[in-house]
Amino acid sequence: MAIGQQHVLRALFSKEYTLVFIWQIFKTALSIRHRKNVHSKEARLIFSFEFLPILYRIVLKFNYYCHQLENKHKSNQLLNIPLHAKVREAIRDLILSEFKDGDKFFSEPELIPRFGVSQGTIRRAMLDLSREGLLVRKVPAGTFVCKKNESALSVGIITLASESEFIAGLLSEFSKLCRERQYPVQVYLINPDDDAEEAIRQVQNAPTNEKIVLLCNPPKLTKNLQRSLLKRGFHTVNVDVRIPGYSGNFVGVDDAEGIRLGLKHLVELGHRRIALLVNEPMEAGTIDARVQAFEKLTSKLGLTQSVVVKCETKMGEDSYVAAYNQIDNVLALRPRPTAVFTVSDVGAWATLKRLRELDIAVPQDISVLGLDDDRPSAHTHPALSTIAQPMAEIANRAIELLVKKQTESKTVFIHPTLVVRESTGTSPAMVNEQS
Repeated sequence: MAIGQQHVLRALFSKEYTLVFIWQIFKTALSIRHRKNVHSKEARLIFSFEFLPILYRIVLKFNYYCHQLENKHKSNQLLNIPLHAKVREAIRDLILSEFKDGDKFFSEPELIPRFGVSQGTIRRAMLDLSREGLLVRKVPAGTFVCKKNESALSVGIITLASESEFIAGLLSEFSKLCRERQYPVQVYLINPDDDAEEAIRQVQNAPTNEKIVLLCNPPKLTKNLQRSLLKRGFHTVNVDVRIPGYSGNFVGVDDAEGIRLGLKHLVELGHRRIALLVNEPMEAGTIDARVQAFEKLTSKLGLTQSVVVKCETKMGEDSYVAAYNQIDNVLALRPRPTAVFTVSDVGAWATLKRLRELDIAVPQDISVLGLDDDRPSAHTHPALSTIAQPMAEIANRAIELLVKKQTESKTVFIHPTLVVRESTGTSPAMVNEQS
């Protein structure tokens, strides 16, 4: 069936039309019921028990057909994608699955009946693939497949469309590094509820030309992306999102080391009542690793009055607001913590704001320690002490894994560093003892 015909059928048999169909039947029934001749043959038919099973079967069959059509053509569900782009991706799949490097490819006249579209659409799709280097035109010999064109290497980054300072910082480092190495870079923004196929559909180049960075995406989506991209022949690296049993390349910070550095700093300042504020989603393996490290180390150090306070944040929710709304509960703990250690700098910013509103002095009354070292953290009041994730090194190691030819996947953990500024100070209990 031609692609254009598929779109027409999909429009005709969409779920919206099912609802309209049902509504028209009941509107007719109501109209008949309100007529003077309530006991007419039509009214008896509409409201009889004999008709209801018939109507039910009609609706079921109609919905079943819609569901089947939707599944069959799910790859074309974004109707705003240009037709030539859909044809281009279909041709790309054909090349990658059925052709070898150097094989002669179909001509335009041969592709027209195969896809059921115009010559102009085929020509536009073929031109896009030629620009990528996947197809090479040799006049008058024809068009040939080129899967080994390494000169046009580019980097694609699939990441969430968010206002995260951490993601923005990493994107900046990736962009800087790719410019230095003369790799074109393309950022593909997605939403947390997108599926892998929707995200991959944005990728513009062939697997031989483009390497993919999976940057700070939800764990389930990251696994599905890696699996789907691998099937298509793409080389990927997952950055920051730790996933148990992940089979691909991974680059991230040693979370246990970050927590150890933070606790060591606070303990040296005399703090024994430390609250770990978990304002980021626990479903992220990175955050779960930080919480586990905190619980293990506080138990080992005998910090029995230290606690974990979870905000129950979900993927896509505002972690700043989650932290801000939880601070009063942290302060209500007895005995009250003398230090708040947040699993991200965003949580520390919210903590500083709420403490300032309550006229609680930082660090005199309570110390605040973040984790990330996002750029604004040096400019908060007071300036935030934090555990820094070396973004430049993260980007560098990720690019190295992308471009390096290897037979096995690698996991790289990078050591974080402690950045001491103004928001952490001596514990009030230690100050009282010294005085």
